[in-house]
Amino acid sequence: MTNQILLLAAVCFGLLALSLIRLVQTKKQAHQKSIIGLELINTLMSIIKLTQQHRGMHSGYLNGQHALETKLKALESELAGHFKTLSDAHKHFDPRTFQSLQAEQRQWQKLIQRNDLNANISFQLHSSLIKRLLDSLWDMADDFGLTTSRSLDVKALSNKLVRTLPELAESIGQVRALTMQVSNSDRCTPDKKLHLLFTLAKIEKEISQIQDTVGSQTCHAIQAFVDEVRLSVDQQTLSDRNPDIFFQEATKNIDAIFQNIQQGLNTIKTQLS
Repeated sequence: MTNQILLLAAVCFGLLALSLIRLVQTKKQAHQKSIIGLELINTLMSIIKLTQQHRGMHSGYLNGQHALETKLKALESELAGHFKTLSDAHKHFDPRTFQSLQAEQRQWQKLIQRNDLNANISFQLHSSLIKRLLDSLWDMADDFGLTTSRSLDVKALSNKLVRTLPELAESIGQVRALTMQVSNSDRCTPDKKLHLLFTLAKIEKEISQIQDTVGSQTCHAIQAFVDEVRLSVDQQTLSDRNPDIFFQEATKNIDAIFQNIQQGLNTIKTQLS
């Protein structure tokens, strides 16, 4: 009887030890998957950022700034490299997310191969693509266990990094592209004025959500940019402004946002390691 009890205890202890080992292994594998996901998310962030730059420059190019052609080609080459990085890492992706990314790459290729675009259609096509890329970014963060992390700190920070901050950057990117269009034309049409004012108000609302993440200096710089664009729209002087000034200011703010995203991703990587 005693031997049976000892045997049962040994079996129970062995099963418990095996469960603990599996738990540790599962947790380690989940952390490793998340770390791999961080690198791929960073690549997709670069694709989004460069596509936003391409949208702004393409608007200027189609409105007569033909000197931008060389920069556009350089962006297209860089984007091709980033898309290849994601394609080569297909084994790490959820199949559904990877199919979406492949579709977005095809959408990008069709966009740059078209030679019948005007500035308005280019803006719409770029913006539609960026919206889909942002959707894939959110899906990737879920698939790699970042926005679904058991760690409340990782989960909260991940949501800001893949949702709040990229959406703010996209709003500023839209303003950048629209100001490039208007600054290279005779006037700000009513539809563009409405779009600009709506997006500027959206940016101001989004600023209040990110102060604890990006700091007051970046928030003040974004607000100053919003105020300057709004003043030019209200005074109907936007078409008289140097398009490079707004492009540079918008780019500086977008770069600051993506720099904060990069720092946040590094923070998560440290927490997971």
